Amino acid sequence: MANAPAWISDKILVCIGRDSTESAGQISPSPTVSRILSFDVEKMQLQAVVHEMDGVIHHVAASHDTELLSYSLDNEIWIYDRLDQEAYELPLSDPLKEIQLIQFSPKDDKLLFRASRNFYLYDFDTGDIDEIPLNKDEEWSAPTAHWVNARALLYAAGGPNQSARIYRYNVDTRQSLYLHGSIDKEAHSWRPFSVEEGLIFFQEGGFGGNLMKKNMRTGDIQEVIHEAELSTFARDGSQVIYMAENRGMATVLMSQDVSHLMDASLHSQGPAVYP
Repeated sequence: MANAPAWISDKILVCIGRDSTESAGQISPSPTVSRILSFDVEKMQLQAVVHEMDGVIHHVAASHDTELLSYSLDNEIWIYDRLDQEAYELPLSDPLKEIQLIQFSPKDDKLLFRASRNFYLYDFDTGDIDEIPLNKDEEWSAPTAHWVNARALLYAAGGPNQSARIYRYNVDTRQSLYLHGSIDKEAHSWRPFSVEEGLIFFQEGGFGGNLMKKNMRTGDIQEVIHEAELSTFARDGSQVIYMAENRGMATVLMSQDVSHLMDASLHSQGPAVYP
C-alpha cells in the first residue's frame, strides 16, 4: 500500500495498492498498475478493487457523497466517478509539481490540493484556482489539511529553519488565524484535525511523531497515541488509523477507538483525508 487511506464511511476506507508486470528477459522497467481498494476496518480485511489505472496513483480522496474519488497520476489530478465507472483528468491551466494532498470540500464544490509546496482551491463550478497565501515569514505548507466546515480549513505551514505551525484559513476572507506551534520549537506541529469547536488534534514531530490533543479554550495539551505516524481520523472522529512500527520490524496499520475523547454529539463537517 502507498500513501494514507481515505475514509468513505465510518467503517470503510479506500487505500492504494500497486503491482508491476514483469516478463522474462525484460530490460526496461516494468509497467505499474495501481488499484484503489476498499478496506473494512472492523474486519481488518480488504473488500474489493474499486478502480484500476496504469501508472502510479498517489493521494486518493473521496467526496462526501462517496460518488467521486480523486487522485494524482503523473502530476495530474484525476476524478473517478464510482457510479458511471469513468475516470477523467481535471482541467488545470498550469502543470503541477509535487502533488501531496487532495481533499473535497464539505459541499463537494471545491477541491483542495497541495502542489509546489503550497495549497490551492479548485472550484468545480467555475474552474477557477485560488492559491492560499502564506505569511511573510513562511515559504511552504506542510502536506496536510482538514476542512472544519464549508468555509474554513486547518493547515500547517513553516519557513526556512523553522518548524510548522497550525492555522485556520477562512475561504471567504482569505485570511489565516494562528492556532498552535512555535518557530523556535524543533518538532513540527502538523496534520491537524477537528470535529469540535475549541478542540484540535495534531501530530507533533516528524514521521513517527505522537498524536496530540489541544484544548483551545484552556491551552491544555496531552498525548493521545505515542508514535502514531500518518494518523487519519474517521469522518466523525470516533476512530483513528495510523502507521506503527511492529517492534522495529515491519510497519503495520493500526486502528484505535478514540470516541471517548470527543463530545457526545459526534458529527463531521469535513473529510479526514491525508496524504
